Amino acid sequence: MEESIVSPRRRWWPAAICLIVLLLAALLLYRGRVRAPAQPALKSLAVLPLKNLSGDASQENLAEGMTEALIGRLSGIRDLRVISRTSVMHYKDTQLSVPEIARTLGVDAIVEGSVIREGSRIRVHAQLIRGATDEHFWSETYDRELSDVLTLQSEVAQAITRKVEVTLNGKESERLTAARPA
Repeated sequence: MEESIVSPRRRWWPAAICLIVLLLAALLLYRGRVRAPAQPALKSLAVLPLKNLSGDASQENLAEGMTEALIGRLSGIRDLRVISRTSVMHYKDTQLSVPEIARTLGVDAIVEGSVIREGSRIRVHAQLIRGATDEHFWSETYDRELSDVLTLQSEVAQAITRKVEVTLNGKESERLTAARPA
């Protein structure tokens, strides 16, 4: 019988292929565990006056009322410092950049947005922006009937709270979800 002679090169191919597969698997596992550096936790924010985009100056009170309600709801959270309405009203229709405003007010993030009322419908657009980097990291639009404006205020405040990762105790959570009478 003829004995087959296997060249030394052929003996190492299976081992080399196994080694390459193992290295690729290890690399994929490692890449899955590596994450982008965590952003610092947000401890303070300012709610800039929401813009009235209704095209009707008589709706300015609605935008200001929504701004004040958001400030009030968010300021009830113990671990979050929220700048007062009086201080943020200076930035209504400002041309300053978000980093400039954040630096001046000493906050980590800015909430800005708009209110549009058309008939019995209201749309609120809100977004969170990191003060230091001018980075949008949350944005949402809410469309409701005007009769649901109080629920809408609660929804926006809750969404912002979740985004800034503030831990709420039971009473603070109730305060955010309660729709208070106008």
